[in-house]
Amino acid sequence: MPDIQERLSDCLRMPQAGPTLHAQVFLCFRVLLLRMSAHHVTSLWPVVISELVQAMMHMEHQLAGDRDNCLNNSQLRLLSGLDAAWALDDGLSPSSGQPAWLSLQLAACKLLDLILAVPASTLPQFKMYRCWAFVAAFENNHLGPGQQGPDFVPHVVRLSRLLDNQAPESMPSMDACPGDPLLRQSSIQSLHQLQGFFSALASIWRT
Repeated sequence: MPDIQERLSDCLRMPQAGPTLHAQVFLCFRVLLLRMSAHHVTSLWPVVISELVQAMMHMEHQLAGDRDNCLNNSQLRLLSGLDAAWALDDGLSPSSGQPAWLSLQLAACKLLDLILAVPASTLPQFKMYRCWAFVAAFENNHLGPGQQGPDFVPHVVRLSRLLDNQAPESMPSMDACPGDPLLRQSSIQSLHQLQGFFSALASIWRT
């Protein structure tokens, strides 16, 4: 496992690493999480979580485009932390809509989909410490009079809101079955095809 992890890290650090290679790394993450025990993948989680966060921020940056005024200051600071390998040239790079980038974004969503679908006992580290960063929502009705919500809004919730606001029409909702991943497609032509996925996660995991 240390040798595999080292090779994956080398792939992610390669200067010429593009979206196609990143997508293959996400696929390898899925295989490892399914085939390895929780003990053996413990050291893999920092890389998995970091790359997932970068993928979610990349999608949010692409969708926000010149509508950055819809994000609060803390979210803008978060978007500004994109790694060089994920950085966009001008806020909405034309490359983001190309098939290779869409394959990468779908691969990242499939990885998150798998992680959330498997039993908590199989991936206890993610369930215990990092699940909130992606899917745990904070409802305003949990607040007392005059209280403000937290600055941080989970990635899935932010992406769901952006897609809902931009989509010309709502995508069909996805029926979630406990233990089964939501995503079945092998390719997408637009990020808006993931609207149902993000909406389903935002509603299923809302607390």
